[in-house]
Parts: sequence; structure tokens; C-alpha cells
Amino acid sequence: MFTPETLKSIEAQIVEKCDAVDGIKDGLLEDPRRCNIDVAGFAGLSDGQRAALKKIYAETGGKEGAIYPAQPLGGEGDWPAWITGGTDAVPQGPSLRFVLGTQFFKFLVFNDPSWDYSHYDVANARMDATNPDLDTFKAKGRKLIVWHGWSDAALTASITTSRSSSATLECATTSACS
Repeated sequence: MFTPETLKSIEAQIVEKCDAVDGIKDGLLEDPRRCNIDVAGFAGLSDGQRAALKKIYAETGGKEGAIYPAQPLGGEGDWPAWITGGTDAVPQGPSLRFVLGTQFFKFLVFNDPSWDYSHYDVANARMDATNPDLDTFKAKGRKLIVWHGWSDAALTASITTSRSSSATLECATTSACS
């Protein structure tokens, strides 16, 4: 659906539109959450490609809300192996995200080599470490340093920012970090 050239073009269009949002035109997106783009405005794409991008840039929802955050804008040139597939680098499936996700559930979650993702209702999924309470961690004198690249195609940086925001809010509203 997406050739590497098409993905590079998408990335270039995003950088062209959003590079200077941070006040500096340097070829980088400082924070892609500050970039507002409608995929309908991308040049050189089919309606099917635009629809696929809308899904990639959107959260995956379940019955109780989002179960997987959206992929941030930027870094599309790195998507072929991890997100869109279409490379010889992934002989076990369409993309590395697919391979890691299905194999993780098959062997670590369900311990069932015959488990088939196509029969799994993702809307019922709830498997995440979402408790932002760091009291025990802090009580042991530990410090947490978090880093995540915005254009990481393997795991969306939106997961990291969401968890970090939750922990920061927990610190601000309780004695967890005082």
C-alpha cells in the first residue's frame, strides 16, 4: 500500500508544514503533538492510503476507551519494516509490529502456540501497567529517567508521554513525589 518513496514523501510534507512550529526551521519536529495536519491534504496519495494513515495516526479503541495510543506524526520513512510492511526484512509477517504483537500474545500471554490473533476481540483488551503511583519506587530512593524518540516506529512515543503525564499528575496531586 505504501512504498518507501511514498512514506518519505509523507514525512517530507509533514516536516515542511510543521518544522517551524517550535520557532526554528531546522528540519526537525520538536513535538509532533503540536502539528495539526489533515491527511486529506497530503499530495500523491490514494483515498485508501489516506484512510490507512487516519487509522495509524488514531488511537486503537476498546470498550473502556483507548487501548493503544496513536502513532505521532513524523518518522514515516522508518515505517516499512515496523508498521506498513512491504520489506524483505520481515519474513514472519507483514510488519515487525505484527510479528512482535502476535508472538507476544501467542507465547507469553496465552502460552498457546496455536493462538490466532484473528479470533481475538481487541475491544476487550486490557493489558497494561497503568498505575502511576510511584510511592514504593521513591521510598527506596530510586530515580527514573525516561527517554523515547518521537519517530520510534517500533513502539509509539505516545505510550511514554501518556504514562509520564499520568505519573506527573500523580506526583502533583499526592505526596508520591514530595
